[in-house]
Amino acid sequence: GKHHQIVLWMRSTTVQHDFITELRIGHALPSSPLFINGGDHELQPILHERMKGDHRHEPTVCLWFRKETSSSSAIDDLDVSYSKKDEIFLRKEKYEMLPTNLEEFGLAPAHLWIRRIERTAIPRNADLSKMTMELQDYMALLLKDPNDPMLQSMVSKMQRRLQIAQAKDDVRSKCNPTEPLMYAKEFLALNLSELTKLQAAYDRISKTSFAYTDKRHITPLDFSRHIGEKDSMLPFIRHVFTLSGANLEDDENDMDVDVGTTLKCIVCYCMLGSEEVLQACFSMYDPKGQGSIDNADFLTILTIFHPYQYRGRTTRALRELDLPEDGRLSFGRFKELNSTFPHLLFPSFRIQETIQRQFMGYKWWQRKQQKFAAAKELVQKEADASTS
Repeated sequence: GKHHQIVLWMRSTTVQHDFITELRIGHALPSSPLFINGGDHELQPILHERMKGDHRHEPTVCLWFRKETSSSSAIDDLDVSYSKKDEIFLRKEKYEMLPTNLEEFGLAPAHLWIRRIERTAIPRNADLSKMTMELQDYMALLLKDPNDPMLQSMVSKMQRRLQIAQAKDDVRSKCNPTEPLMYAKEFLALNLSELTKLQAAYDRISKTSFAYTDKRHITPLDFSRHIGEKDSMLPFIRHVFTLSGANLEDDENDMDVDVGTTLKCIVCYCMLGSEEVLQACFSMYDPKGQGSIDNADFLTILTIFHPYQYRGRTTRALRELDLPEDGRLSFGRFKELNSTFPHLLFPSFRIQETIQRQFMGYKWWQRKQQKFAAAKELVQKEADASTS
């Protein structure tokens, strides 16, 4: 906005008929040459009460959208450009600019951009009821001809597909972010003894916490100090909590987190592989997963990880860094820099290993990671076999 902050909210979905396939921007006043009568084009309006231009300094803008089920593509993301640099980056990321500068509608000098994605690239959740009915039809045919090898094979494949789909649906329902303690228990298949040990480890932190109450809440700062990290690492520790679904306000360093939220954070971070840990670092400044960050953001990460950055190997590495001239660092280049200068991002791996050692032990987590990898491989093989 030009005079006030304006937030555009988006909701992601995998429901095909709910995809927005077309978006236009027009003036809210019919007298304006930029006015769009979307009803003539089977478009639906998005109009805010404070964007009708009824009062001074109010913008006059209306967004029009369509959900066309026959369209081969859908809108995947929205973004805004304020400079030529933004425009170059968004074009590179395959965004399309909507015509007309937003300043024409009483907003800031900027442009709205959309990114499209092919429908076939969007994952669909399995329709369990449809699969069940299909299996029942096959079973009915098999009852009439029980020795038919083709029907036997079709029933067997459909049963495997349904089992896999039901297992995935169970995971989605159990891993509810509103029940983080249940998430930790179910994801790691914790028995009562293991869950008790993890809760006891949390209690040891809460007893020394500045926020200690009967509710046994701690703060990310308490957690950071408990694992022996300097306070300069707090932004990254808070980011790790946020990745696991914790609702932390940006300016609240002492926001309390309960036992469930803490254990879910531990589970999520300790089960990451090496590349996933790097992705966690990268996502501090790439929350939308666009695949690149500013060079300055990369240097900020290094400042967090190495508060005394003018000392030792970090100083020498900074002199040798060959950062992109366009000012944007891709995740691929981020990984290359980690391979060349592994000590730069080492603190993120150190934190993971420290948490693993203090909560259940390093070997315990290794066994869990191995079982998880084997389970993923088995599910993938069964899924491949069911579709072959």
